[in-house]
Amino acid sequence: MRIRKGDASLLLLAALLLAAPAAAKAAGSAVSFGGETLSLAPGDIPAPEKAAAVPARPAAQVLLRMPMRQRKYTIALFMNGKNNLGTFMARKLMELEEVGSDANINIVAEVGLVQPKPACSTCAVANMYGAAWEGTRRFYVVKNPDPRHTTIATSLRLPSPENLDMGDYRNLVSFVTWTKANFPAEKYIVVISNHGGAWVDRKKTAPAPQKGVSYDDVTNNYITTPEIGAALREFGGADVLIFDDCLMQTAEVAAEVGTRAEFLLGSEEVSYTGHFKPAKLFAPLKAAPGMTPAAFVTGFMRTYSEYNSAVWNTYKRYPGTFSLIDTSKTDGLQEAVKKYALAAQAAAGPEAKLAYRQAMKDVLRYQYKNCADLYDFVELAQRGMAAKIAEGKIAGSPQTRALDAAAEELKSYITSSLVLENFTIGSANGKKYAKSRGVSIYLPFMKPNSAANLATATFVSASSTLKTKYTDLAFDKATGWSAFVNYLTAK
Repeated sequence: MRIRKGDASLLLLAALLLAAPAAAKAAGSAVSFGGETLSLAPGDIPAPEKAAAVPARPAAQVLLRMPMRQRKYTIALFMNGKNNLGTFMARKLMELEEVGSDANINIVAEVGLVQPKPACSTCAVANMYGAAWEGTRRFYVVKNPDPRHTTIATSLRLPSPENLDMGDYRNLVSFVTWTKANFPAEKYIVVISNHGGAWVDRKKTAPAPQKGVSYDDVTNNYITTPEIGAALREFGGADVLIFDDCLMQTAEVAAEVGTRAEFLLGSEEVSYTGHFKPAKLFAPLKAAPGMTPAAFVTGFMRTYSEYNSAVWNTYKRYPGTFSLIDTSKTDGLQEAVKKYALAAQAAAGPEAKLAYRQAMKDVLRYQYKNCADLYDFVELAQRGMAAKIAEGKIAGSPQTRALDAAAEELKSYITSSLVLENFTIGSANGKKYAKSRGVSIYLPFMKPNSAANLATATFVSASSTLKTKYTDLAFDKATGWSAFVNYLTAK
């Protein structure tokens, strides 16, 4: 490998790359996922050209120098399949090869897998798309010119430890930091793919039915809500952060992300494995790499909406939600929520509490029932208060008028400032997702056997045994939302 005189950092990186036995077959070469020997020499990775006759396992001629020259974008995907999602992470890596890196875009993936176990009822899909290993691997995604490919073949394996704990946020930090150093770009997109559990952080012990984001079944570890913010801070943030996970588009998670990512994309509800199709979602960026992050996320939402709508309209399968948040507006959201919560408590009274409890009963809730759509709750409570004032059960006052104004302000802020794009499709188990407005919030739910009498109803609140107490979250510190929740649920 030819090194420029005096370039000590490049010499060190080259030495590390060539010394890595898992990634290098011999000095000056490396091995792709499909087994091809790839040259490691000065230069850049070009876009492979389609051959007239495509071989069964195409040999990619790759010239690699690390660190590479700056590209327009680098997409860093942290794909944790060390659980029952292993087959789907392998499939997504194969699909990424339909796009591949080129002279303008780097696609780098850290992929963790465990093989499906015959006894695993949730591991019914046994196709691993050519991935016969377990543990973690790091890849530079190279385009596969064979449009008929059904296995992972061309991605170049990069040096990295083989058994990383993908539930340790420090490994997310290490991956993105390493990617930025070796594959620099003008803009960065970070994708976290795995299970998601909203802001709910269970104790990191035995497997539990409710999990945080990036849950590693081998270690029983996961990334907590505050650790999401810590990771972004430590790896220097990103232009776009995408949660390819369930339930992560919450006010609490957005507060931890803050402005360390310019745009935040995710789902309030369950996100099916078929919702996120990387070949479709990143193809527009590949075609127009000069687009701004704002243009990218707008196109991403359009593409996401189009193909998921088509699936629902044709098969009535895979309902759900997905939204785009402008993180520069998260502080404003917290101010509006705080104002609303204080106004609601200032207008307190037995009938007002009944109006709120009816809203808590009727609000759109998600797979984790203590996550509810914020806009829907505020609107339902507002209607309930208006009805009781009209019935003479609550006297109109400066406090009720201030509350109504705060409700309107909060609703308007969600739809006009915070949430830039909001996609909903279909319904499931009586839940009509058209009511979703793009961001959920913690809201205790009533125990079913007590819901008939709103005045005496009992609630299931955030457990005091959680790894992260709700009052320790940045969102609650800024808004006092837990005090409002305690008012709503108190006898």
